Amino acid sequence: MKESPIHVSQSGFFTGVAAIMANVIEQVLHPFEVVKLRFQSHDGQEKRNLVPKYKSIAQALMEIGKTEGMRGLYRGVVLSAMSSNAAKFIFFGLFGMEKQRYENKFGKKSQMAIVFASLEASIIATVLTSPLWVIKTRLILNTKTETTGFQNMLTSIKEVYTHHGPYGFFRGLQLSLALSTYGIIQMTLYENFKLLANYDATSPTSVPAMCGIASKCITSLLLYPINVIRTRIQQNQFIESPDMKYKGIFDCAAKIRQLEGYRGFYKGFIPSTIRAVPSNAIFFFFFEYFKKIFYKWGYLENP
Repeated sequence: MKESPIHVSQSGFFTGVAAIMANVIEQVLHPFEVVKLRFQSHDGQEKRNLVPKYKSIAQALMEIGKTEGMRGLYRGVVLSAMSSNAAKFIFFGLFGMEKQRYENKFGKKSQMAIVFASLEASIIATVLTSPLWVIKTRLILNTKTETTGFQNMLTSIKEVYTHHGPYGFFRGLQLSLALSTYGIIQMTLYENFKLLANYDATSPTSVPAMCGIASKCITSLLLYPINVIRTRIQQNQFIESPDMKYKGIFDCAAKIRQLEGYRGFYKGFIPSTIRAVPSNAIFFFFFEYFKKIFYKWGYLENP
């Protein structure tokens, strides 16, 4: 029996709400996001870098805390939460709605339903939230302390628009769209891991936490190099120099390979993983937890 359009959209809305509630709790691990982006940004050379060169994760955390204070460790956390909430509400909301719609067409637990739903959700969420991620990158890579909080955020927005116009807010969009496959791979793995674990409404919520960790780690390993290049492209516009540090995506990739070797494409992978493992466990634990609550209240067809 096909679901009514109202019920399908309702399912998408409450799936998105569950994602937001889980994401807010996840932000406690934001300092590792700061370290990851700063590692990604630095090309190992002495000149023309926005951030200092850190020797290790521990040294980076201590140095940031010492020179920038706790504010530095949580620099951009408000915008990060806003960006993540917007992206995850759109992605998981659309994914929940479209997955249910495609399952009505292809059958329950269909692989095609997962792929099509995650593809649509990824592309739309990426395009709509791209400006937020550009500003977030700018904030985290700003080591200056004279501007803080919303003043820093507004200053960053003004700088991007003044120097680059509206296009500046979509810097690295091509790479972000390439990373849309992230959602497809992760959600396909996640849903299949849940199937292998025979997860249902009576299963412990620790099951999706483990499924979330596994799907995140595998997906990150495959697509992380694109993430590094995107960070370099997004921050490229903020290097104060008459000539651009990177002329484009392929030039950026070539210079990383030339100056830093293949390991350069995985800069920041360790702090990213350190953050990803507990954060994804937290996110998917509470994501499924809140979905179960909405299921019990009758707002979702299944958790």
